[in-house]
Amino acid sequence: MKVVIIGAGRGRRLGAHTDDRPKCQVAIGGRPILDWILDAFRAVGLEEFVFVGGYRIDSVRRGWPHLDFVENRGWETNNILLSLFCAEKHMDGGFYCCYADTILHPRLLAPLVAAPGAITLSVDTSWNERHAARPTAYDAHVEGCYVEDDRVVAIRRVIPPGDAFGEFTGVARFTADGAALWRDAFERARARFAGRPFHHAATFETSYLVDLLQEMIDAGQRVGHAACHGGYAEIDTVEDYELANRSWARQLENGV
Repeated sequence: MKVVIIGAGRGRRLGAHTDDRPKCQVAIGGRPILDWILDAFRAVGLEEFVFVGGYRIDSVRRGWPHLDFVENRGWETNNILLSLFCAEKHMDGGFYCCYADTILHPRLLAPLVAAPGAITLSVDTSWNERHAARPTAYDAHVEGCYVEDDRVVAIRRVIPPGDAFGEFTGVARFTADGAALWRDAFERARARFAGRPFHHAATFETSYLVDLLQEMIDAGQRVGHAACHGGYAEIDTVEDYELANRSWARQLENGV
């Protein structure tokens, strides 16, 4: 199965760190975020990678020429969901997806690789602990997962701290059947909501992965979860960058 890494956006909340490079090239713990991602997936036996780029994609091409590349030419006006679907041809046979601004440890991925089910989300249950280290004025939303037994029943964009079971890490696995369900759901949602509000998004074109996942959950589709306590950190803001280089990277290297 291929791993589709979604990295088209500008990353403006990282300030000057992305003036001349995309977020995936920002160094955390002495190495680019993208290397953290690739190393984690390789450690669990996954070797085929597709990178969906947009902002300064040529910089990524030069640094990692062995990856397959797909360009999201509309990256300035669309969002994560449409970015992923730029790589739709790579979904055949099942796939994993991952945001390009996260540092990962292989132990986060191991439960996901082993999990049953057509669609499974990686969920970090340490999210309240991690977000407690962020500034109290932090206003970015967390993709909080609410679960019952072995399935996700809601994904809400919440401001930490909160009562969610855990945070969706942006890493998900779709089997061949799951990929077919995912693609069908996308086409139905696009036909119904194009140019209109869609869950958390102002329009379907600016929606997130979690918006389509929630649409599927609402329609009765089973979405599973693979939980891990730690092993993940998103690098979204300058504060995240500083915290990651001060402590998060070292913690992840130690498997925390």
